[in-house]
Amino acid sequence: MWSFGVFLVDDVLAFDTRVGEPVALFDSRRIKIGGVHPRDQADPFLIEHNGSLFVFYEELLPGGVGTIACARTDDLKSFERLGVMLAEPHHLSYPFVFRDGEEILLLPEAKQSGEVSLYAFDRFPFEPRKLRALVSGGYVDCFLLNTDGLWYLFGTSAAGLEIFVSDDLRGGSFEPHPMNPVVTDPRFSRNGGGPLTIAGSTVRVAQDCSQSYGDNVSLIRIDELSPATYRETVVRTRFFEKDKRWNRLGAHHISVASFLGRTVLAADGESRDYVVNKLLSRLPR
Repeated sequence: MWSFGVFLVDDVLAFDTRVGEPVALFDSRRIKIGGVHPRDQADPFLIEHNGSLFVFYEELLPGGVGTIACARTDDLKSFERLGVMLAEPHHLSYPFVFRDGEEILLLPEAKQSGEVSLYAFDRFPFEPRKLRALVSGGYVDCFLLNTDGLWYLFGTSAAGLEIFVSDDLRGGSFEPHPMNPVVTDPRFSRNGGGPLTIAGSTVRVAQDCSQSYGDNVSLIRIDELSPATYRETVVRTRFFEKDKRWNRLGAHHISVASFLGRTVLAADGESRDYVVNKLLSRLPR
């Protein structure tokens, strides 16, 4: 099962940053005697708005499909769960939230729908409304990067990491990059969060799926990006030590935001469920 934590970083994020104990833990591991508890809480994305910090994340209940939930904090001490923001008949995850000017937009993973769709909020963080499908296909863990007046969509298919390019987010077509797939190595071909800025460079987070799904993450500097070229350099592998009870089996996501003058980092982790929960699930209801 997947849980996630919210951390404070001592300084600005660096390639050698080490995270300590979380200031908040959204823990999916609990004795499930009564009520309905999430099976997974994963893929946390942070965004600040009007003096509050919001975290969007995948929430998966037993027997259900993934939905997009949200929580809010004003002080980095208490977090209020606001509920499910977006639900579809198919699985949703990886709720990449980002700004385009003054507007906040949402790009969730919806592989089973066969498209990558863009949403706007009628009343942030509530009421996301689909604007359009950017590309068709079974892409996972997508994010958008705006640079030099162009929008670059990064997403992973069965072939590897692919990039699509457009000059108009809301109305233009996204054309495949001529170098697709730009990365095929399973250690680095699947994204593990949105783009970061570290030491003045744009950095891609990649999850290592070479041995198992979401084993750890790497920090990869994007050295060259244009409609015709792409080049990147792996700077750090195995970002997480996986030394906590809730992330010993895996860690596959990073999101970073500035809030209250601090650098805040959200990350998820995988752990085993309590054995007793398997026994409880077999009892007649």
